[in-house]
Amino acid sequence: MNVISEEQAVKQLSTLNDLVLQGEEIIITREDQPITQIVSVQHTKPADNPKAKFGSGQGTLVYMAPDFNAPLEDFKEYMKRV
Repeated sequence: MNVISEEQAVKQLSTLNDLVLQGEEIIITREDQPITQIVSVQHTKPADNPKAKFGSGQGTLVYMAPDFNAPLEDFKEYMKRV
């Protein structure tokens, strides 16, 4: 990680872009306080659009209420058959 002042960053933008493309992170400071972080867009994208696989959630449901499928009191009026 490189830390550089705002004034230096303005003068060296092209060089900083090259460093970021090589995987470096750049922190820009103003009055010795970090204000901006520059990272490559390529390094922030999710990897290959991962998709859920059948069965990948097996065993993750810890508790299900016994009345899970029971009709809700608030919807009784809407559930009456005409």
